[in-house]
Formats: sequence, C-alpha cells, structure tokens
Amino acid sequence: LDFPLFLPADITDTLFIVPTEFSTTLAALEKIALQDRYQFNSNFGKEWNKKHQNDRHGKGYAATTFFAPTNAAWSQLPQDLQMFLFSPFGETALRKLLAFHTIPDRLVFSEWYDRVRKDDVDESDFVIKYDENDKLGFEWDYHFRSLTGQKLPVHVKKYQSKLPGSNQYNVEVQAHGLYARKLDTVAQNGAIHVLDDVLSPRSTEGIDKTQNQKDWNEWKDWFFEYVPIRLDQGTKR
Repeated sequence: LDFPLFLPADITDTLFIVPTEFSTTLAALEKIALQDRYQFNSNFGKEWNKKHQNDRHGKGYAATTFFAPTNAAWSQLPQDLQMFLFSPFGETALRKLLAFHTIPDRLVFSEWYDRVRKDDVDESDFVIKYDENDKLGFEWDYHFRSLTGQKLPVHVKKYQSKLPGSNQYNVEVQAHGLYARKLDTVAQNGAIHVLDDVLSPRSTEGIDKTQNQKDWNEWKDWFFEYVPIRLDQGTKR
C-alpha cells in the first residue's frame, strides 16, 4: 500500500463532510437530538476497556442504515411544511420523519447485508432472485423495520447494461419505491444511501416520484394523524 488505511467516519461525520448536500439533514438531527443514533466512538481507553472488555464494538450504535435526504430533497417539500417541521411545534413530527428513513441494527448495502444480533431471524422471507441468463445479476425485496416501527420496503436490482458490447453492470436501490441517487457509502457504524426525495411514511409500496410529491402536497390531510412511534428500538453498543 502507498497510503495508510484509516477507519471511515461515522454517519454523522460523513454527512458533515458534504454540507452542500446534507446541511439541512444535519440541522434536523441536531434539532431533535437524534444525532446519537448516527454517531459512533471507538474509544478503547482504560475506562472503556474495563466496562466493555467483552464487546468489540465501540460506544454508540454499531449498525445503522440511513437513507439520507439531501438539501434538494427538503427543498421540494411544501414551504409551509418546511416551516412547521423546523419550528418548535414540529420537533416530534421531524423526529418521526427522520426515524422512518433509518433501519436500526442492520447493515444494508446493495450487494451485502448483515444484522447485529445473529439470533434475530425475522428475515425468513428474505429471498434473492438470480437471473438465469446472467450469473452476476440478481434482485431482492425486503420489508425492513424502520426506527419508527413501520416497515420500510427496500428493493435492490443488479443487471447488465443493455448497451451493445457493454459488460458494465448497473445496481439500483429503491426505498419505499424511490430510487437512491448514491449507494453504499460506507461509514464506521453503518451504510448511507442518498435520496433526492423525503420519504413519505403515508405512501404505499411501489410508489413513484410523482405519487410521493402528491402525498406531500396534501400533507395537511394526514400528517397530524401520523401514528405515534417508538424510538427505543435498536441495540446500543
């Protein structure tokens, strides 16, 4: 190697590196005091070793998958909704919204997946469909449980480019029917997939971008009745 290897930053610090993309999401996390969910500290000092000598993970949450909305995603929300979410009255709603973008205790990458607790067997219906004509192609769907307790459908597809003579493979990741723009950013404590849309918790599986925007345009009809959630899920390490 010509360069030393360093551990990647945690999810919060990774987003902080690109403020032009994620300053609104970071401001939201700070406002609702949920940033601890996305932070991780591998402090192997004397006191830590005493307390966690049998735990090879660090302090904080060791595995989280976050579908991170960009600044552009937030700007597409109706203006009155943006004002509400970032007002003192919208703190609970903002917390619910970001929690819906989060899968706790799971590392979900496009071509690799793992869970924190090996005794957690709720993936019994996790099925990968392989392309009979292409050994490298595959497709899978699964409803992961988000930090809200709601199910968040994720769809991944890998396929060969249809361009003549091309051996390139494309990988697509959808969350709740919306495509992620950037996939598989590795953080010390999880995975980040970048979204140019804020996921609507009201929308059904298989929605498209048009339906998602329609939901937000009609947000006053349903948002205040949004089901209460629990934020105590996940394994703290």
